[in-house]
Amino acid sequence: QWIKKARIYELFPRAYNTAGRRSASGFKSPSSPDETLFFKDFKISDFKVIKRMGFDTVWPMGILPIGKRGQTGTGGGSPYSISDHSTINPDLGSEEDFREFVRKAHRVGLRVIVDFVANHTSLDSKLLEENPNYFISFQYGGECPHNGYFDYFWHGRKYCVHHGGFEYAGGISTWIDTAQINYSNQALRNRLTEIVKGWVEKFDVDGFRVDMAYLDLNNVFARTWQRNMPREEFYREMIREVKNAKPSTGFIAEAYAYQEDLSACGFDAIYSKYETGRLEGQTGWYETTAAGNSHEIMSSINRNAFLAWQRGGAGSVVFVGNHDEPAPEKIYGKRLGAALMLSMLMPTAVMLSLIHISEPTRPLYISYAVFCLK
Repeated sequence: QWIKKARIYELFPRAYNTAGRRSASGFKSPSSPDETLFFKDFKISDFKVIKRMGFDTVWPMGILPIGKRGQTGTGGGSPYSISDHSTINPDLGSEEDFREFVRKAHRVGLRVIVDFVANHTSLDSKLLEENPNYFISFQYGGECPHNGYFDYFWHGRKYCVHHGGFEYAGGISTWIDTAQINYSNQALRNRLTEIVKGWVEKFDVDGFRVDMAYLDLNNVFARTWQRNMPREEFYREMIREVKNAKPSTGFIAEAYAYQEDLSACGFDAIYSKYETGRLEGQTGWYETTAAGNSHEIMSSINRNAFLAWQRGGAGSVVFVGNHDEPAPEKIYGKRLGAALMLSMLMPTAVMLSLIHISEPTRPLYISYAVFCLK
């Protein structure tokens, strides 16, 4: 039950200003040259600052190795174009460094959740190297189609592999730095279940935030990729296996549709961002508070309160910003303090990404957050 009421502190290790945080809190930056990797460098004192603000869970996002082929952007590639789902990005530290990071968090009473990027990998991932049949692909001797495919050579044979994608406007929109995993393949399902369980067994993490979770439900995947699916839902199989290894493991779904289906698969909490398929209209917390529609905000409060009250099924995760959204100041303007206050009073899981909060307004908005959390 812990994840249904978690207060989650999201941080982005690649951009997290540890030295600035310590300076602001009266801490000194490390001087030893071997303390430059993020997970090695993060101290008990850094966790205590987070704990004192009222958080009980830390989500270090974007900690998996990033692919090199087809890398986009100028900041080192997308942290969701993953080359290896089973380990830590070496730029942030070693596996032992991350194990110690989790131990330190646990010592001060914080839980740690990590990403499981379920829908896709990078163009040069270990899973693709292991077997291109784990992906939406076909063998072909000629030129691969230009509508979403890239070429990949494996054991002397050429494969055309589809980029990761999702349904959009009657077609498929793609992320060009990713490869689409094939959930109609039971061997792939078994392999990913083994990998996710490995994070619990190797690192003792407490939970997972599953990226774009709804894309890989049987009904959505079958319609998008025109595949015949196994009878069982992948998530139901995977969550069951992981919770057999560690029953307290929590699962959060990033989802903008099919919330009931994900709940039935065993997810503990689901993003409350965008949910329009209900009789009362839009009830997603982020979209309703961003729009400022009082009727929709009332409906969202009722919906989230119900999800927190119910004995079974998934709860919700409310937020006013995260790494996928514009800075909250731009969205809410002068209403940001009120949005934060109301979010913190919700009887659900609450997620904050304080990296977005600009320096001039930081004391005011953090004071709202700390007051409500306490």
